[in-house]
Amino acid sequence: MLSTVKEPVRRHQGVSSTFPLRFVIALSVLSGILFFVLVSPIISLVANSTPGGLLLSLRDSQVLAALYLTIYTSGLTSLVAVLLGVPLGYLLGKYEFRGRSFLDSIIEIPLVIPHTVAGIALLTIYGAYQPIGSIFNGYGIRLTNDVIGIVITLVFVSSTYTVKQVEDAVRAMDPKYELVSRSLGASATFTFFRVTIPNIWRSIVSGAILTWARASSEVGALFVMSYYPAVASIFIWNLYAGYGLHESVLNGVVLSPGAVNVAVLMIVINLAIFVLFKMIQRTRGGK
Repeated sequence: MLSTVKEPVRRHQGVSSTFPLRFVIALSVLSGILFFVLVSPIISLVANSTPGGLLLSLRDSQVLAALYLTIYTSGLTSLVAVLLGVPLGYLLGKYEFRGRSFLDSIIEIPLVIPHTVAGIALLTIYGAYQPIGSIFNGYGIRLTNDVIGIVITLVFVSSTYTVKQVEDAVRAMDPKYELVSRSLGASATFTFFRVTIPNIWRSIVSGAILTWARASSEVGALFVMSYYPAVASIFIWNLYAGYGLHESVLNGVVLSPGAVNVAVLMIVINLAIFVLFKMIQRTRGGK
């Protein structure tokens, strides 16, 4: 009797006999063009940096302040995204209700609108003389050109990543775990924190990291909403606009550590976060 068990499909090592060699070569050429477009600017950026310029950047208090502000505000953004995005992602992934698809689409809007448009939209509600901004302004709290304004802007443009990661994880989770917990008399709160969260925590962390990465790279919306204090992306632009790409030193006084050098430092930070994200992705199958 023939076995009905199917062997898992494996990727071919090397060139597959399914397609002719010239077809594979054509695909490789097209892929290589895109690979070059994606990678060559990063290689060029690193090549244009200098050890002396990188050292100047690391010693520059303004550079360190901008990098710290970026890490700090992006971290706060990720924290807010987790606190508010996990409940929303759970609701969207767990329940079917009228308007769910519409709500699901609405939270993706910040990902598709131009960044300056996002900044203008935020300014119309959080500006000093706008509906919400005027209320806080009456108590001496500015929601623009302040750390608070930076975080508000970054939450708007990046928290969707956390929501979607959680939503997908909840949809993929076997519901029997929650059902068993509830059938044994556990409360909904206990089940959520002791059963659901342990099953989706890797997706929560992945979402938080993606949110951090997106927040740390924002510039357009911040130009409109909170230009100052300057995060790293805006600080790098200011260096380029004022002094060009490379470091500028006059009579022993450092005028600029160089936009290229600070950009390389920012890439190193983001690359470290990206590597952490990939490591978490590879361990998602574990508990």
